[in-house]
Amino acid sequence: MEPPIANELLAELRPDHLPDAVGWWPPAPGWWLLGASILLALGLLGWRSRRDRPLTRADAVKLLTELGKRQYDDAAFLSALNRAMKRLALHYHEPDTVAPLCGEAWLSFLDNSGKTTDFSDGPGRALALGPYRARVDAIDRHALLGICIAWVQRQEPTR
Repeated sequence: MEPPIANELLAELRPDHLPDAVGWWPPAPGWWLLGASILLALGLLGWRSRRDRPLTRADAVKLLTELGKRQYDDAAFLSALNRAMKRLALHYHEPDTVAPLCGEAWLSFLDNSGKTTDFSDGPGRALALGPYRARVDAIDRHALLGICIAWVQRQEPTR
């Protein structure tokens, strides 16, 4: 037989009841991992689709224009402009044709593909040797950017 105090204590207990419902927050660790994986996948897809997007003339002109706004010394400006023009030429023409070009051959290619002589006989001449010299003579950045932008506007993608 149970002592009388135990009966009194048992009588004070609530009757049988169900536990409280499990809340939805915070989610289990597996849901956090799933959410993070989905966000990562969406981010990678967005980045890749932007990276693989075709380069438009407007994008190319914007690239060259912003290059002209940066504060470079003349040697760094010529080097950056030469890299940008090579990148654009690789976009618009066959890589096997454009990639090995430098010096006079590079200027000749730019003249032929842009239907001009501004690279061989004009301000574009600085693109041939300027990036490779320790000291660069003063260049007309505005004229150089102008002929580069004109070259871009004459290009049609061949690939």
